[in-house]
Amino acid sequence: MKDEVATGQRLQRAMENTGLFPNMVVQMIAVGEESGSLDTMSAKVAEFYEAEVDNAVDGMASLMEPMIMAVLGCTGRRHGHRHVPAHLQARPGDLSRFQT
Repeated sequence: MKDEVATGQRLQRAMENTGLFPNMVVQMIAVGEESGSLDTMSAKVAEFYEAEVDNAVDGMASLMEPMIMAVLGCTGRRHGHRHVPAHLQARPGDLSRFQT
């Protein structure tokens, strides 16, 4: 793609030839090239895909949150069952300070 643009071919055509870019992106770049506002169109494409990534990450986090809570709950429960009973066992003389 770099070589094609370096030899004078339009960026839109070079992007089309790679087959890596979605049609919407290629069309927006074509409009930017024709209107002389390639930087503005590139920024709009970047904003669109940034919003898409943000939405995907938010959705993934929402799906993972219940699993994380379950793992933390099981870990905490296992730790509690192992250690709390030993702390709650009263030894002779431990309760004498609470008697009047």
